[in-house]
Amino acid sequence: MEEIFILKKIMEDKKEYKVKVRFVLDGEVIVNACCKDEAKELVKDSFGFVIGGNLHSSDSRIADWDFPIHPEMIVK
Repeated sequence: MEEIFILKKIMEDKKEYKVKVRFVLDGEVIVNACCKDEAKELVKDSFGFVIGGNLHSSDSRIADWDFPIHPEMIVK
């Protein structure tokens, strides 16, 4: 019970702040396409990443990708 009181007392002096963060992953996607513009369009439309999930593709023309496991974190 005393621990709860101490925790509440500590939290009374705290404020909540929003901190903007950007995560950056630099990598490569291997695409089977007729030209570079088509390859870029396929990646833009059919390749993605969800936090807590994996890199994914919804198009079979995206053959492979190479990205680091840990993104660069930029705190603004």
